[in-house]
Amino acid sequence: MHSPGFNPSDAVSFDLRRGRVQITGGTGHVLLPADAILALLRETQPEIARDLGRNIGTELGQRVATHFQRHEGSLNLASAMTVVEFLGGELALQGLGSLSVEQWGSALLFIVDDSPFGPDGSEFVAVVLEAALQRAFGREVALVGLGYDAERTRYVAVSPTTAVAVKTLLEKDVGWGDIITKLNASAGDVDGGVE
Repeated sequence: MHSPGFNPSDAVSFDLRRGRVQITGGTGHVLLPADAILALLRETQPEIARDLGRNIGTELGQRVATHFQRHEGSLNLASAMTVVEFLGGELALQGLGSLSVEQWGSALLFIVDDSPFGPDGSEFVAVVLEAALQRAFGREVALVGLGYDAERTRYVAVSPTTAVAVKTLLEKDVGWGDIITKLNASAGDVDGGVE
């Protein structure tokens, strides 16, 4: 069975009579200004903001997994680019930006362009993507923001243990290109030289 490409037609429905917004395969949604959400994220406790991101990402990942289960039999049978296309489509339906992926050696970078939250919301977007990937693939992953420039945020996908080492390097002002080089040289093994 071959999965059809991501098709956003009929993905969002508006029932104006009942005052509801629905994303196919998801729960009811609410359209809110990005500035209001960003203000809420700034003012709330960090764990509450992370829970919100995880809830959004888990639903997003469930829709991706359900699609591939239906059309491929398993998400693991789909090509990486097809999965990224669907994950990006779901992220765009949420209004969180445009997703692409870059492979730098063994390092996998998720790129989000045009997020309405800008650099202030990049950690929130990372949590959404982490939860989506964890739900879709059933594996623990951490996304660490490597920087924001010109409407673009780069995140490296690593294990939670390696994420700590990457964050330490960022705090030491090590550039993201050098971090990727270190990850590739150590094959992502923290004890192999990333720290």
